[in-house]
Amino acid sequence: MAKHRILWQAATVVSGLPDYVAAINRHAERILGSGVTLDIRGVDFGTMDLHFAYFQFLNDHNLVESILRASKEGYDGVAVGCICDSGVHLAREVTDIPVAGLAEAGMLFACMYGKRFSIVTYTKEHVSKRLDELIRSYGLKERAAGMECFDVPLEAIAEAFSDPAPVLDAFKSAIQRAVDKGAEVILPGCGILNLLSVESGLTSVGNATILDVSGVLMKTLETMITLKEKSGIGVSRNGLYASPSREQTEAAKKIYGVRW
Repeated sequence: MAKHRILWQAATVVSGLPDYVAAINRHAERILGSGVTLDIRGVDFGTMDLHFAYFQFLNDHNLVESILRASKEGYDGVAVGCICDSGVHLAREVTDIPVAGLAEAGMLFACMYGKRFSIVTYTKEHVSKRLDELIRSYGLKERAAGMECFDVPLEAIAEAFSDPAPVLDAFKSAIQRAVDKGAEVILPGCGILNLLSVESGLTSVGNATILDVSGVLMKTLETMITLKEKSGIGVSRNGLYASPSREQTEAAKKIYGVRW
């Protein structure tokens, strides 16, 4: 069986998050087929406050460069493990390898597991500045129940693998509020939070399904790679993902001093 190489591209600097990296690797071993290997890479530098649009703008340049580098390094696809789908749509415009995002894959899968979904995240800025806009842009506003959040710093979530109860208690309380608003499927609003839930065996609250968005992302990308290889299916170059010519790209790289 041909080996496929996937890059899990984090939107943060993962060198300081060893528990998160280990959890990604464990989940990949459970989820991916035997013919798939997964490597993990974060951005070279950046803040973890990506719910602010300006910070995300600065971060996306670093992240997209990493994705384009992955294409040259021989990776068959890139999974962007950030609920903001950082850089996903930018990268699809300029690379031919499959690129999948945590939020988009999770929302589309959620529609098969229930009529209405909710994303439950750790900060209200994620909702007001990013998630509401993503839902609208994906055309899924009618399928979304009200979003919910709980107030726990991302750094605390990343350090909770050894003692997840306090974080998960806050998460479950927020889930219940979403269920009360009519949510049938819950998307954890952070890749780290999702893996914390998976490793704790949290699969439902109030009969609402908690979707394993990290697992969904891995299998979505694996399927996209297979479809590209076996059926020749790639991203449409008509419309949103129309690509610049090589000459346009080279000229732009000179103007902006881009390395890739």
